[in-house]
Amino acid sequence: MRKLLLFLGVGGLAYGIYNFYEKQVELLNYLSYKIVGIKIINTTIDNIDLEVLLEIQNDSEINLTITDYFFEIFVNGIAVGKIVNTTLNQRLNGFGNTSVFPLSVRINNSVFFGKQGLIKGLISNLSDSRLDIIGYYGVKKGILKFRDIKVDETILLKEYL
Repeated sequence: MRKLLLFLGVGGLAYGIYNFYEKQVELLNYLSYKIVGIKIINTTIDNIDLEVLLEIQNDSEINLTITDYFFEIFVNGIAVGKIVNTTLNQRLNGFGNTSVFPLSVRINNSVFFGKQGLIKGLISNLSDSRLDIIGYYGVKKGILKFRDIKVDETILLKEYL
Protein backbone atom coordinates (compact mmCIF):
# COMPACT_ATOMS: atom_id res chain seq x y z
CA MET A 1 0.00 0.00 0.00
CA ARG A 2 2.82 2.36 0.90
CA LYS A 3 4.52 1.78 -2.48
CA LEU A 4 1.26 2.46 -4.30
CA LEU A 5 0.78 5.78 -2.49
CA LEU A 6 4.40 6.75 -3.18
CA PHE A 7 3.97 5.86 -6.84
CA LEU A 8 0.75 7.89 -7.11
CA GLY A 9 2.34 10.84 -5.32
CA VAL A 10 5.41 10.90 -7.55
CA GLY A 11 3.28 10.37 -10.66
CA GLY A 12 0.92 13.19 -9.66
CA LEU A 13 3.83 15.53 -8.97
CA ALA A 14 5.44 14.72 -12.32
CA TYR A 15 2.14 15.30 -14.12
CA GLY A 16 1.65 18.62 -12.33
CA ILE A 17 5.11 19.88 -13.28
CA TYR A 18 4.68 18.78 -16.88
CA ASN A 19 1.23 20.42 -17.07
CA PHE A 20 2.63 23.69 -15.64
CA TYR A 21 5.39 23.83 -18.25
CA GLU A 22 2.95 22.95 -21.02
CA LYS A 23 0.70 25.88 -20.02
CA GLN A 24 3.71 28.20 -19.95
CA VAL A 25 4.68 27.10 -23.46
CA GLU A 26 1.13 27.90 -24.60
CA LEU A 27 1.75 31.48 -23.40
CA LEU A 28 4.43 31.73 -26.09
CA ASN A 29 1.62 32.16 -28.62
CA TYR A 30 1.02 35.59 -27.09
CA LEU A 31 4.57 36.95 -27.26
CA SER A 32 5.00 40.60 -28.10
CA TYR A 33 7.80 41.38 -30.49
CA LYS A 34 9.27 44.18 -32.56
CA ILE A 35 12.05 44.55 -35.09
CA VAL A 36 14.90 46.59 -33.63
CA GLY A 37 17.42 46.35 -36.47
CA ILE A 38 18.09 45.10 -40.00
CA LYS A 39 21.53 44.58 -41.50
CA ILE A 40 22.44 43.38 -45.01
CA ILE A 41 24.90 40.51 -44.67
CA ASN A 42 25.41 39.45 -48.29
CA THR A 43 23.96 40.15 -51.72
CA THR A 44 24.17 38.02 -54.83
CA ILE A 45 22.30 37.97 -58.11
CA ASP A 46 19.93 35.35 -56.70
CA ASN A 47 19.50 36.28 -53.02
CA ILE A 48 19.81 38.94 -50.36
CA ASP A 49 20.86 37.71 -46.92
CA LEU A 50 19.71 39.88 -44.03
CA GLU A 51 20.16 39.78 -40.28
CA VAL A 52 17.01 40.97 -38.56
CA LEU A 53 17.21 41.73 -34.84
CA LEU A 54 13.93 40.79 -33.21
CA GLU A 55 13.15 41.86 -29.63
CA ILE A 56 10.74 39.44 -27.93
CA GLN A 57 8.93 39.95 -24.63
CA ASN A 58 8.12 36.70 -22.80
CA ASP A 59 5.21 37.04 -20.34
CA SER A 60 5.52 33.40 -19.29
CA GLU A 61 6.70 32.66 -15.75
CA ILE A 62 9.65 30.55 -16.88
CA ASN A 63 12.83 31.08 -18.84
CA LEU A 64 12.92 28.92 -21.95
CA THR A 65 15.45 28.06 -24.60
CA ILE A 66 14.51 28.25 -28.27
CA THR A 67 16.12 25.16 -29.79
CA ASP A 68 15.25 25.49 -33.47
CA TYR A 69 13.01 27.37 -35.85
CA PHE A 70 12.13 27.58 -39.52
CA PHE A 71 9.75 30.11 -41.07
CA GLU A 72 8.73 30.88 -44.63
CA ILE A 73 7.74 34.43 -45.56
CA PHE A 74 4.94 35.16 -48.01
CA VAL A 75 3.87 38.53 -49.38
CA ASN A 76 0.37 38.41 -50.86
CA GLY A 77 0.60 34.62 -51.07
CA ILE A 78 3.94 34.60 -52.92
CA ALA A 79 6.92 32.98 -51.16
CA VAL A 80 9.67 35.59 -50.88
CA GLY A 81 12.10 34.20 -48.32
CA LYS A 82 13.00 31.97 -45.40
CA ILE A 83 14.07 32.52 -41.82
CA VAL A 84 16.36 29.76 -40.65
CA ASN A 85 17.94 28.96 -37.31
CA THR A 86 21.41 30.48 -37.13
CA THR A 87 22.15 30.04 -33.42
CA LEU A 88 21.03 27.00 -31.49
CA ASN A 89 19.80 27.27 -27.92
CA GLN A 90 18.82 30.93 -27.75
CA ARG A 91 17.58 31.85 -24.28
CA LEU A 92 14.18 33.51 -23.91
CA ASN A 93 13.95 35.22 -20.52
CA GLY A 94 10.60 35.02 -18.70
CA PHE A 95 8.58 37.22 -16.34
CA GLY A 96 8.00 39.97 -18.92
CA ASN A 97 11.69 40.38 -19.76
CA THR A 98 12.88 40.99 -23.29
CA SER A 99 15.40 39.04 -25.34
CA VAL A 100 16.96 40.00 -28.69
CA PHE A 101 17.29 37.32 -31.36
CA PRO A 102 19.32 37.63 -34.56
CA LEU A 103 17.31 36.06 -37.39
CA SER A 104 18.96 35.10 -40.66
CA VAL A 105 16.61 35.94 -43.54
CA ARG A 106 17.23 34.89 -47.13
CA ILE A 107 15.15 36.73 -49.73
CA ASN A 108 14.87 35.47 -53.28
CA ASN A 109 15.50 38.39 -55.69
CA SER A 110 13.67 36.77 -58.61
CA VAL A 111 10.36 37.08 -56.75
CA PHE A 112 10.69 40.84 -56.55
CA PHE A 113 12.18 41.58 -59.94
CA GLY A 114 11.28 38.51 -62.02
CA LYS A 115 8.16 37.53 -63.90
CA GLN A 116 5.97 37.67 -60.79
CA GLY A 117 6.80 41.36 -60.33
CA LEU A 118 5.94 41.55 -56.64
CA ILE A 119 7.36 45.08 -56.31
CA LYS A 120 4.98 46.37 -58.97
CA GLY A 121 2.02 44.79 -57.14
CA LEU A 122 3.11 46.22 -53.80
CA ILE A 123 3.44 49.74 -55.15
CA SER A 124 -0.01 49.67 -56.73
CA ASN A 125 -1.78 47.99 -53.83
CA LEU A 126 0.28 48.49 -50.65
CA SER A 127 -2.67 49.13 -48.35
CA ASP A 128 -4.26 45.75 -49.16
CA SER A 129 -1.03 43.74 -48.98
CA ARG A 130 -0.31 41.20 -46.30
CA LEU A 131 2.74 39.44 -44.93
CA ASP A 132 2.37 35.80 -43.83
CA ILE A 133 4.93 33.99 -41.68
CA ILE A 134 4.41 30.24 -41.54
CA GLY A 135 6.64 27.70 -39.85
CA TYR A 136 7.56 26.11 -36.54
CA TYR A 137 9.84 26.44 -33.55
CA GLY A 138 10.92 24.25 -30.66
CA VAL A 139 11.54 25.10 -26.99
CA LYS A 140 13.03 23.35 -24.01
CA LYS A 141 13.22 23.84 -20.27
CA GLY A 142 15.44 21.44 -18.43
CA ILE A 143 14.61 17.94 -19.60
CA LEU A 144 11.24 18.92 -21.12
CA LYS A 145 11.27 19.59 -24.87
CA PHE A 146 8.43 20.80 -27.07
CA ARG A 147 9.06 20.50 -30.80
CA ASP A 148 7.28 21.72 -33.88
CA ILE A 149 5.14 24.41 -32.28
CA LYS A 150 3.28 25.81 -35.27
CA VAL A 151 3.37 29.48 -36.26
CA ASP A 152 0.92 30.96 -38.75
CA GLU A 153 1.07 34.75 -38.41
CA THR A 154 -0.53 37.26 -40.78
CA ILE A 155 0.44 40.92 -40.73
CA LEU A 156 -1.69 43.39 -42.66
CA LEU A 157 0.52 46.16 -44.01
CA LYS A 158 -2.25 48.76 -43.79
CA GLU A 159 -1.94 48.51 -39.98
CA TYR A 160 1.58 49.93 -40.27
CA LEU A 161 0.89 52.73 -42.75
